[in-house]
Amino acid sequence: MTILETLKNFDVTNANLTLWVFRKKGDSGGKAPTFTKRWIATESDLEQALKLSIGEALNRIEEVSEYGLLAQNNETSALLLDTIETNADIVVSQSADPLPHRQISDEKQILDSQFSVNRIVSEDGLLPSVSKTNGYWKAKRRGGFIHMVFKDSSMTLDKSPSLLLKKTIVFLYLTIK
Repeated sequence: MTILETLKNFDVTNANLTLWVFRKKGDSGGKAPTFTKRWIATESDLEQALKLSIGEALNRIEEVSEYGLLAQNNETSALLLDTIETNADIVVSQSADPLPHRQISDEKQILDSQFSVNRIVSEDGLLPSVSKTNGYWKAKRRGGFIHMVFKDSSMTLDKSPSLLLKKTIVFLYLTIK
């Protein structure tokens, strides 16, 4: 089976999903980066929305091309990159085990995260997807606003401000069983 067929046939709907957030620790000085990583418990409606977003991203892929200096990519293609050329394996290995002490219990543990990982595991294999976080995840930016929500034809104070996660996936890391 080709990589494209494997991606298209990956059973995202019935897979197990764990949402992780990562924050880079300081300057790595040319070495492999180190991260603070934590996982977040998700309710079923959020989990379904994340899976739907990943499924849509997979369905948009029409071709897989080898990455190279002159490689041309478009909206419906994916570039194939060897793990030796990235630090993706660090992220994948660090999100392998959702231990209780790594679970987020306070919003402060989420803020200032640089990216999130939807770790998807099924009988087909492992398919983590990585998305960048946006400005709403910055503690400094959130502190300067009054958070409101439109409800019942009027504005009211949002006592539990939300976070926004882009549907755009930066990369997928496919490991086939």
